[in-house]
Amino acid sequence: MTTYTDDDRQQARNYSATASADTRRAEREAREAHQWYRLAASMRASARALTQRPQDWRTEAEHGYTRTPADDEDRARTYERIANTYLRSSGHHTRMAAHHRDMAASCRERAARYAS
Repeated sequence: MTTYTDDDRQQARNYSATASADTRRAEREAREAHQWYRLAASMRASARALTQRPQDWRTEAEHGYTRTPADDEDRARTYERIANTYLRSSGHHTRMAAHHRDMAASCRERAARYAS
């Protein structure tokens, strides 16, 4: 969160710190999205493999849970939706970091102009 002050140099430092935090958050969210996309790909591969081995399918009545190619595809779609959410969040934080860097540059410019 950015704090505001009348001192342009201090304000530039505040914006820079906020930009750094936004960048770290964007990177963290992107890593999280990558993990969920990998999990979705793994689930899709599992669904393809199960298609070839109907003897490995599990049903609620027999095992207490279901495991069919359709179930794995459903899980893969769910994991992709989660990954998409993280990716959107990462994009948002990337844009906010750029905005805060621009604001910091503007404050530094203004501080230099008034210092001379």
